[in-house]
Amino acid sequence: MIEFSKKYLELVSGEFEGLNLTRITDLKDFHLKQVEDAIRSLDCKLFHVELFKSKTLLDVGFGGGFPILPLAKKLADFKFVGIDARNKKVLAVEKIAEYLGIRNCKFYHYRLEELEIDTEVVITFKAVGKVDELLSKINNSVVTTAFFYKGPDFENEEKNLKLPALWKKISHEEIRIEGLTKRFLIGYKNVPRGTFLKNKPVVKLSSLI
Repeated sequence: MIEFSKKYLELVSGEFEGLNLTRITDLKDFHLKQVEDAIRSLDCKLFHVELFKSKTLLDVGFGGGFPILPLAKKLADFKFVGIDARNKKVLAVEKIAEYLGIRNCKFYHYRLEELEIDTEVVITFKAVGKVDELLSKINNSVVTTAFFYKGPDFENEEKNLKLPALWKKISHEEIRIEGLTKRFLIGYKNVPRGTFLKNKPVVKLSSLI
């Protein structure tokens, strides 16, 4: 994956530099903090089980393409969907995926609350906000799991979390990368009762896959 990281960094710090897709300019740091951080999540037991069961991942607020592009590169037979509220970044990451030869991703300009999660999928969040606020925006009519990439300060955040109804924490595993501060993957699950949706979704996720 080093060559993948090198080409990826050349793109985000070259042609797409003006979009601030990453603040990291050193190749070693980029590889560890963006690429390895994404794919090492597969070592987390429950994340691995859930993802390999659904073989579909929805990445919310993917920004510069993390973790969606490294995971899609690693799991070429799986399906990946990314949504972001900033259309310029959607268009840029589409091009980056094309340049990197990744064909199993689709990217859309949507907000999370505009989707109905109507099909089995694993949802990922990285550096996009607070757990409870984001979970409250998920409109799901099927059982749904969501995983958050978090740093060592998550313990302080967790003290003040107020999980939305029907959501429960199911995992808290460390992403082990030598030389980096502690990273964690935190999992939550929701088992909906009936098909009641909090908001009025614009589109069903199944139509985007």
